[in-house]
Amino acid sequence: MASLKQIKQRIKSVKDTKKVTKTMELISTVNFQKANNLINHVKEYSDELNKIRLSLGLDVDSLVRETFESQSRRKLLVIVSSDRGFSGSFLPKIKKFIQLYIKEKGLADEVILLGKKLVSYLAKLSMTADEVIYFSSFKNYFNLAEEVFKLIRSKLEQKQIGSASVIYTKFESLSNQYVDEMVLFTDSSAGQREKTNSYIDNAIVEPDRKEVSEYLVNAVLKCNIYLAVVQSVASEHLSRMFAMKKATNAAQDMIAILQNLYNKTRQDLITKEIIEVISGMKHSLLSINSSSKGEKDDVLYKLKLFFNC
Repeated sequence: MASLKQIKQRIKSVKDTKKVTKTMELISTVNFQKANNLINHVKEYSDELNKIRLSLGLDVDSLVRETFESQSRRKLLVIVSSDRGFSGSFLPKIKKFIQLYIKEKGLADEVILLGKKLVSYLAKLSMTADEVIYFSSFKNYFNLAEEVFKLIRSKLEQKQIGSASVIYTKFESLSNQYVDEMVLFTDSSAGQREKTNSYIDNAIVEPDRKEVSEYLVNAVLKCNIYLAVVQSVASEHLSRMFAMKKATNAAQDMIAILQNLYNKTRQDLITKEIIEVISGMKHSLLSINSSSKGEKDDVLYKLKLFFNC
């Protein structure tokens, strides 16, 4: 059985761990609220942007082909993961989705990974990341999304890719987040496209059609990437918040168990000491009966002093 000192040290250790998990829970709660607010704002902007695009009768694929004139069939995959762990089921869900993606669609020709946590995992799947972007390298998520867009734009200008998708964690509600694929654009061999009543060819466009198309394709792609990033970030913080809450509750339960063990061990030691005192007292009384009067008085005097202490 562990000593009282060991149990006490264990209780202190668990209490320290509880403080850490509780702090992480509170930080994740604040970060989630910020990311959730961002989602609402970005969705509003995205909806208005798509209204403009649809009013001109344009789809993203045709905008990309017209702007960059890329005939490549190579596909680019952007994977939104995380820089940090302790996020519950957030990363395992992404890993599972990537496995299914490879099984159904094969390996991507080029990969951009956001977050460092899946670098080694992708290497095991023979899907080495061509670019790894750390969240910590940017002041905000918009700058990160802009950097991803610049990489994609550069590859389009160099005719290196013809299609691009983003694997991210979609945030639907507090109880529903799932990993999904957002298709940014496809090559000319893709299946059905968005059907619209295009009349921009016959419309008067200022300053000109090419400049408007280029602005729209840049804005739409950048907005979609940004939306995927903030949804993933919100899902990550929510998952970490729940994970840390569970860890805090588990630590509290462990403290209660250890405290009960401490009390029981302490009570056992006290009981053991009482038994030893009684046994010693019994032995002393037996020795009194076989002793002379002077020895009896001496033993009784010592017992009196002991119990008066």
